Amino acid sequence: MRFLLTSLMTYESEFYGRVGGELESRGHEVTQVTESRQAARLLRADGLDARCLADVAAELGEPSSLDDEVRRLIGLRKQVPALRTGGPVHVLNAGYPLVYTRGGTHLVVINPRREPAAFTLPWARPAGALPPLAASGTSVDGAQVRASGFGYGVFELRGSGSSSRSSPAFTPSMPARRRRGFRRGSCSGPLARGGLAEAQRRPPVIRRAGSACSLPAR
Repeated sequence: MRFLLTSLMTYESEFYGRVGGELESRGHEVTQVTESRQAARLLRADGLDARCLADVAAELGEPSSLDDEVRRLIGLRKQVPALRTGGPVHVLNAGYPLVYTRGGTHLVVINPRREPAAFTLPWARPAGALPPLAASGTSVDGAQVRASGFGYGVFELRGSGSSSRSSPAFTPSMPARRRRGFRRGSCSGPLARGGLAEAQRRPPVIRRAGSACSLPAR
């Protein structure tokens, strides 16, 4: 069995040092973490696995907070125009993981569930890992995309061997009237060929069932 003993000062650490020594003599693994660096040094001198809390924290380094990660992603979005709102998007996989391209130049992978997921890209890529611009638990090796639970990644496709033809970007279609050359203030047909004045000169016609009559012009 493994034990982790924690203590504050030298005298308390000395007591738990004797407890740890007894546990080790019975075949257990014991590690002691103490606030006092001097107490940790004395316990190590007695042959115990003892560490100072400040030294353990320094070895682990500063934990990355969610705020820092969000700021980093916001900064990446500002630096890369293709990741901003309005860029063309092509969804490659709507399941798990969610995989899509932005602007035809960047690949985005998101796995919003706890279980890992994988996907094969529809185009060929050279063997080897694709370096991410930002990633957590996600990798692209060749055409294989792998994402751990709640993993994400942003990768640049430019120069990676991907084909833009096999990965067409989605662009919202232009309204039909603009595709036909419609311009505000323009018109076509009889009215555009000087027929407006003729239409104004003609008296209005009221049609009834089986007959038609004209009202006198004003």
